[in-house]
Amino acid sequence: LPLVSVTVALRSGARLDPVGREGTTRFMARLMRRTAAGLGSQEIDVRIDSMGGSLGADVSHTTVGFHGTVIARSLESFVELFKDVLVRPSFAEEEFGKLQRETLSEIVETRDNDKALARRWFRRKLFRAHPYARSVSGTQKSVRALTDADVRTLYASGFVKENLVFAAAGDIDAERAQRI
Repeated sequence: LPLVSVTVALRSGARLDPVGREGTTRFMARLMRRTAAGLGSQEIDVRIDSMGGSLGADVSHTTVGFHGTVIARSLESFVELFKDVLVRPSFAEEEFGKLQRETLSEIVETRDNDKALARRWFRRKLFRAHPYARSVSGTQKSVRALTDADVRTLYASGFVKENLVFAAAGDIDAERAQRI
């Protein structure tokens, strides 16, 4: 299939989450994906599906990556929506509350995952006081404490041109990738 994969990544990640606000970076990335240009998450999903695409966000201690794949004929429309995710997130209050509840549920579910618990224990023992010892997803306490200001402050400091890396692969040439 004539597919194009596009990635935009930040050179920073969850290791920069403030103490007591662990999970802020992951929360911000997920909220961006759900509130592009003031759209609702369902409308964004329908648009992406109608283009034959997918778009997700991954967060680690060192990077934040937004990864999308789309059928080549829909690339321009997809890129416009992708730009809305990156440049025009609304951080809508309703979505903020929904995501906060979902994240808290995910943290509780993790307690039933032996592999995740072992990984968390190992990370804490190995890295101790280093930011890598902290959870990318946050804790129940830190996620409950998140505010709109926390997310907006992190977004303003992280989403600057010098901190972004762009990559594209698939049915795309260098000139078209450069235009994007």
